[in-house]
Amino acid sequence: MAEIYSCTSNCVFFLKSTISPRQPGIGRNYYDTWVAVSTDSTVFTGYCTCPAGKGRTCSRISAVICAVTLAWTHGVAGKTCTDEQVAWGKEVQSSPY
Repeated sequence: MAEIYSCTSNCVFFLKSTISPRQPGIGRNYYDTWVAVSTDSTVFTGYCTCPAGKGRTCSRISAVICAVTLAWTHGVAGKTCTDEQVAWGKEVQSSPY
């Protein structure tokens, strides 16, 4: 799974990712997958460009939801280093050694 991108519109989160096929090989394309989730975690709909995704039964849709849930639960989602105020260049206390 590549990066997961998100945007929000009218209190709905749209999560999008590109995911490799289960059996990679020459000539196999990656699949674009997206999911629409409400602020209370209700999944509205999802879609994947794979054959099963047209019926909204693709496991890649679930994989996007699981990846976001695991990242949030384990603290690897949320603020990035660019969301924080610059820490370098500030006054440093001298070491007692």
